[in-house]
Amino acid sequence: MSQKNPESPEEQALSRAGLVPTRPGGYSCSSPDDLKRVADFFLAAADFWECAPWEVLSSEEVLCVEGLGPAPVHLSVWGGEEDEIPGLLVSASEIRPGPSRDGQVCCHFVAPEQAGEDLLAEIQSQGFPLADPDAVPVAFRRDAAGLATPADLSSLVRCMQVVLAFLKAGLDELESVERRALGLPDRGRVLVTWKEVDPFASLSLASPPVPTPEPAQAEPTKAAAPFRHAPRPGRNEPCWCGSGRKYKKCHLEEDRNQDSEALRREGPEA
Repeated sequence: MSQKNPESPEEQALSRAGLVPTRPGGYSCSSPDDLKRVADFFLAAADFWECAPWEVLSSEEVLCVEGLGPAPVHLSVWGGEEDEIPGLLVSASEIRPGPSRDGQVCCHFVAPEQAGEDLLAEIQSQGFPLADPDAVPVAFRRDAAGLATPADLSSLVRCMQVVLAFLKAGLDELESVERRALGLPDRGRVLVTWKEVDPFASLSLASPPVPTPEPAQAEPTKAAAPFRHAPRPGRNEPCWCGSGRKYKKCHLEEDRNQDSEALRREGPEA
């Protein structure tokens, strides 16, 4: 029985994301309108690459967007971890109704050898822009064999614009965002909901439990100094431990837990 050739690290990362490393052919440009859609996609992808949103958002931080279609669209940015290929995943069920609506539309930035000769030839012949020659935007539906259609590319452009508008507004610095209005370059407006999952959200910092009263005859004890946690880095700043990772992906949860426990032990202030 023949053995399967080992996958490269890039192919392994794509496989873990449920993606196929290479897709045959190029983008179908059967009309001037389709050609414009593809050109607009490459322009938007170049802006997306230059912004590098994966340096701020992780794949677990999902944006729920209303206004791109008849139902909310969920956006997930990939590339924040070393084994992730940079890109954007979009829930396909709301991006374009039809027989293949149960899939997902994806755009990943891959090395030229992963993009395929046909797509590279199309990029060169049409003069499509690349922000980095080693990062080719490859868009496709996960439930289809070929690359994404021009209609899918138009939807991806607007999804990329939502992510960039979200970051430009500084909303990633908030703990949560509830149906915040954002304007897009085409003067359209969408509502974005975003919330980072916090495993310690159930801990109450405002109302710590009341301690058991001291016996009446007990010797008075010195009151503990009120708890004041040390200044913390911003969520997207480097962690104080020197690991080089973002604070939110390193010690943020642990520090929150320690702060909560300290407030519990202190009890209500007199």
